[in-house]
Amino acid sequence: MRKVVDTAVQALHTDCSDLMLLDEDEQTLTLAFSHGREHLIGRLQIANTDEIFPGYIIRRKTPLSIEDMAGDGRFQVPPAIQDCQVVSALGVPVLAGGKVIGVLIVDTQKRRVFTPEDTHFLTLLANQAALALEKARLFEEARRRAGELQAIAEVGGLVTAGGDIQSTLDTLAQKIAQATGFQAVGISLYDAEQQVLSFPS
Repeated sequence: MRKVVDTAVQALHTDCSDLMLLDEDEQTLTLAFSHGREHLIGRLQIANTDEIFPGYIIRRKTPLSIEDMAGDGRFQVPPAIQDCQVVSALGVPVLAGGKVIGVLIVDTQKRRVFTPEDTHFLTLLANQAALALEKARLFEEARRRAGELQAIAEVGGLVTAGGDIQSTLDTLAQKIAQATGFQAVGISLYDAEQQVLSFPS
């Protein structure tokens, strides 16, 4: 991802480039990668609304360029970006499987008209970013699934091995916690005759 924002700045001769990603509920954008605003990575978070330049691009799934950010008047500018003295900007959506997952932006401190060729090039970079992000997501899912399957196999071995019930339940709870990511797991036993639950682990 770092290469994407670096390439955007170098190829398009801009001052900064930002890759912002949507959170899971699609309400907030977070600066994930940047060339020129590295100090704001993870700290800059903005609402995903039409009143913000990146949010407008995401909601409409379309590129947008602004020659004069201050004079445009359509968008609110976050204080952190105001401090960067952005004058002109170009942004394109980052799409993965037809779904918008973020926005790639370049900007300058001097007035500039971005061309259709600039937009096309930035879109190609956004597509590369989307592929890399999707690959990383699938890899993480596969690794998590492999861990879950391993835990299931180990649990099955515990159950069939028999032995002390308390030790088995304690180990079983630990394996479940590791597989699910929960900090604590409790296992209850149901007594059908007494119709009560006990918590040995």
